[in-house]
Amino acid sequence: MLDVRPTGGADWHDDHVDLSFRRPERWLDLAGAAGGNLATLLMGDALEGPFLVVASTRPTPEDAPRGPAHGHESDTWRITLAGASPMGNERYGAGEFRYQLGGRPYGADGYAYGPDGGYHLVMFGDRRGFPTQPVKREHEERYAEQNARAAASYGIDVPEVYPLEGRGVVTTLGPLDRAGKVNGSFADAASWDQVAPGVRASAGIFGHHTVGPLLLMVAAEAGSVALPALDVGTEVLVLVVDGSCTVGDDRYERGDARIQRADQPMGALAAGPVGVRACVILADRSQRGVDAAASTWTVTPAALLAGLASGLAAAAAL
Repeated sequence: MLDVRPTGGADWHDDHVDLSFRRPERWLDLAGAAGGNLATLLMGDALEGPFLVVASTRPTPEDAPRGPAHGHESDTWRITLAGASPMGNERYGAGEFRYQLGGRPYGADGYAYGPDGGYHLVMFGDRRGFPTQPVKREHEERYAEQNARAAASYGIDVPEVYPLEGRGVVTTLGPLDRAGKVNGSFADAASWDQVAPGVRASAGIFGHHTVGPLLLMVAAEAGSVALPALDVGTEVLVLVVDGSCTVGDDRYERGDARIQRADQPMGALAAGPVGVRACVILADRSQRGVDAAASTWTVTPAALLAGLASGLAAAAAL
């Protein structure tokens, strides 16, 4: 299923949907000292698929106020495209991202801000675990009300006891640290696996053990096929972090996103004249076509998924 809000904040086509951090005027107003705009997406499995929040903030010379220290039952993944976003004692600049195991509070955080504005994305691997759980009891009542309103608005069934099969982070970047996180950066792309001539990638799975998302971080040189053509039974989101790319006649630059509808074939993603760095989200890793053999990559997305799933099984057995 695909649910983009506000509906008018995106451009809808027969086989895909386009939206852009660079054109957020039709998104919802974002409360806060600096202000900006926000949109949300639901993709994949209708009960346990991912929930995404994207924010484009206006220029500000200082950090905006953070929310109180908290955590979420769901695993999360976040990336900054412009500006810098705080999370606990760390800050994430452009091209930097973080996988976070659910059930682990991680301190106060906020959207990305900066003198030129900020672009920020947060994804909950399993929508059922999206509610904010503040560390201090003084905030519990307020967030409980907010969580209940959001769950009702999106039709999310939040379980009283969050199931273990809704949580699990495994990446090609290495194991989780003591805080339950893995940091990454496109600045380190030269150390990622080479999956095709001129193309390097890292990968991760998180959220529900069966229908959670598969995430590919792709750094491709100019003229290369950054992502092979895909025909899968789930939505595929491509977010340009830097550079540019094309899919057929459609061109995308930093801050642009394309969401291919489920069961709609997507052509190969070709890197632009300065190359491209992009995040690719396959919303439901259980769907047909994810294991398709045909690929211009020497290591297929299916092979990456198989290795990650093996690691998840091993971790779950401990």
